[in-house]
Amino acid sequence: MKRGDKTRAVVRYLISRTGIPLISWDGHSNHIDAPPPFGFVMSTDAAGWRFFQYVRELPEDGIHAVIRYDKHIDGVDNAVVGMPLSTFVTLLTSHYNNVQDRVTTYIEGD
Repeated sequence: MKRGDKTRAVVRYLISRTGIPLISWDGHSNHIDAPPPFGFVMSTDAAGWRFFQYVRELPEDGIHAVIRYDKHIDGVDNAVVGMPLSTFVTLLTSHYNNVQDRVTTYIEGD
């Protein structure tokens, strides 16, 4: 599967699983466009160092991540996402705020 095919598969996956509209790829860069605050960089080559370089170069504002889908990854479901821990904490906090009542119920044993 070529880079373009992998990137289009990732774009379709993101749209179908998240419901976020307007996610697209221009076909020339390794950037996947998305509405703010989101932004994604695509990494399709097998050079691991490049994936980590892309993560280091991510903007600090918003929710930005690098999606790695190379020849060693079997299927788009298994693509790997890299981001700074500070960005991950933002996502985790947002999700926790949505499920906090279930966590409280679990802790209290109801």
